Amino acid sequence: MYLKKIHRSIWESILRILASVFVGGLFYFLWLVCFLLLAFQGNVLKGILWVVSPIVTGFGFALGILIFNRVLHIAGDKFLQVIIWPVIGCIVGALIIFWFGPMLIVFSMLLFGTLSISIKELVYRQE
Repeated sequence: MYLKKIHRSIWESILRILASVFVGGLFYFLWLVCFLLLAFQGNVLKGILWVVSPIVTGFGFALGILIFNRVLHIAGDKFLQVIIWPVIGCIVGALIIFWFGPMLIVFSMLLFGTLSISIKELVYRQE
């Protein structure tokens, strides 16, 4: 019985991470659409949009976990417990790769966002 519970918990964590990556990617895509539509309005707006990119993407990662929990009626994660992990991961990813080319931050944000969510799952699974 205990092994069955562990097995279910591992699959639940994997599905939660996949849902998080999907919604995080969707939020990045929506940010990119806004950026492409508004980038020609001036450099200030363009700069603001670049700054909020990791925050928007991190919010998408967190929302993916919360939606997954809500759909499957899983109690647990509070919004503030979840959002800090992917936002920090996305910010770190954006800061690392931004200097090589701003349009490449999508790869690093998705990578570091996924890593941060995976670490979050491991940390909270141990409790």
